[in-house]
Amino acid sequence: MSMGVIRKTFTLLEALDAARGPVSLGELAQKFPYSKPTICRILRSLQKLGYVEQEGGRGWYTATARLATLGQKQPHSGIVKEALPLLQDLHREFDETVNLGVLRGRQVHYLHFLETTKPLRLIAAPNAVDEYYVTALGKAIAAFLPEERLKELLAGTRLRAFTPRTVRSKAALTAELDRVRAQGWAADREEANSGVVCFGVSLIEKGLPIAGVSLSLPAVRLNEKTEKAIVARLVAVAEDFRHKHAAG
Repeated sequence: MSMGVIRKTFTLLEALDAARGPVSLGELAQKFPYSKPTICRILRSLQKLGYVEQEGGRGWYTATARLATLGQKQPHSGIVKEALPLLQDLHREFDETVNLGVLRGRQVHYLHFLETTKPLRLIAAPNAVDEYYVTALGKAIAAFLPEERLKELLAGTRLRAFTPRTVRSKAALTAELDRVRAQGWAADREEANSGVVCFGVSLIEKGLPIAGVSLSLPAVRLNEKTEKAIVARLVAVAEDFRHKHAAG
């Protein structure tokens, strides 16, 4: 292998590792003076080796956790570090379980959580996964994906009922994501686990949802006043993050 190919390979790996979310082939071609066929060949090789994965079937790429092990760096460590104060503030205010996660493929991967001190609880441990369409966090991220990525996500979604309240049709899911986009927050009303409700927002950087934050609690502890307070606080967190990371 020539030095030129090695340089291009590591340049692309570094770009994917530094990104807060999936990167499109077009973005990589604009950022580096390499042809799209060259970039495609390198990404395909890295994908076969397990260092890169493709989101949504085509066009969007992200570095895998395997890359992080080369330098003993935890994947998504940057967003965990930045989001931790937000999680701590929410935890102090409501003393309910707060989660941080990202969307990879069609699943939510939880990166961090702060557990409630109250006796009734359901914890999403780090490295746990859930289908995006049954979680507030997953729906909050999905609703703000670029149009093409969202279409690919929906096209590849196979709905499975986890509880009697799980969404049953693509039409209903699409309508719900439209509602989430309009109001700025998502809810899981016992859709993933009976007796558990959850509210979530996406953390948006330069127009792209890079992660999501959610607050979950037993349904028996939820009332109208508590819901309004949780939603208002989550929306404020999301807006503050969006303004801080706006393009330009």
